[in-house]
Amino acid sequence: MKVICSSDESLYRPEVVRWRQRMAMMEPLGDVVVALPCSMKKPYSNSQSHQKFRRATKGYQEVIVTSPFGICPRVGKHIPNSIL
Repeated sequence: MKVICSSDESLYRPEVVRWRQRMAMMEPLGDVVVALPCSMKKPYSNSQSHQKFRRATKGYQEVIVTSPFGICPRVGKHIPNSIL
């Protein structure tokens, strides 16, 4: 699914609102959460920078800052779009 973000109104698209609601219910898995930038290369597992991040942050919960969804837990990258 490709989400086109062309204005502030994109933040109120139903799939974006559902995602923000789901993320608001998430609890941190530990005391440390590492925020990582979005990568141009998808999937993130193919990104050289994200491969380095994975090695450096092993054992910590990781979230990726994306647009327009905001935070995306690395474990959530395998969530099918159909349940967003």
